[in-house]
Amino acid sequence: MKKRYIALVFICGICLAAETNRPMFSLSARLYQGEKTQGDSEKMAFGGTKNDVSKTTMLNIELRNMGQGRDSFTIDYYFLCKSAGVENYQIFDYGSESYTLDKMEAEKIEFESRPIKKQIYLWTDGDKWEFGKNAGGFVVILKDRDGKILTARSKIAKLQNIIKDPVKLESFLQQTNNIPPPETKGNMMPMAPTAPMSPMMPQQEGHIRIKIENK
Repeated sequence: MKKRYIALVFICGICLAAETNRPMFSLSARLYQGEKTQGDSEKMAFGGTKNDVSKTTMLNIELRNMGQGRDSFTIDYYFLCKSAGVENYQIFDYGSESYTLDKMEAEKIEFESRPIKKQIYLWTDGDKWEFGKNAGGFVVILKDRDGKILTARSKIAKLQNIIKDPVKLESFLQQTNNIPPPETKGNMMPMAPTAPMSPMMPQQEGHIRIKIENK
């Protein structure tokens, strides 16, 4: 599968906190296009064709324990989407994974979102209409062993004030109340539940794949 990078963010991850018990870490994340599936073309009564397109999004994260001993971390990740031409970001998929790392040990994790579907109409006069959502970025939150947030990051400029404010961040993440939670994952490749149809979010179905390797 050819990977086309659509976003890149490096999270400066060395924590220089004054508290001796606060974890030290490095964290990097990048987003790119996953698998694309195109359905059969359907001819329209007034000319032109309709195509159903389905795309997943891949999120690659590397976490390293920079502390002096073994420590535990939790990564909460959120896939975002938006309508074309509208800077209104919505969560369409999410998950959480915990890791225990030895001193200077790193973990590479790759998450794949459930597909986003949209319809593309190609008319005989050259017009192109698109209906549906496009992948629009991510939010990654790193927590310590006690569930305290160490850092929250996103490449989206509009969300910077939100992710830096605990109250605003909690409010933003409440969108997940309307999304079926992902199943417990490990090295398995489980099926994720199907999201319900709503005016703001197209029906989505598919799975989340995770690949984990130690560095």
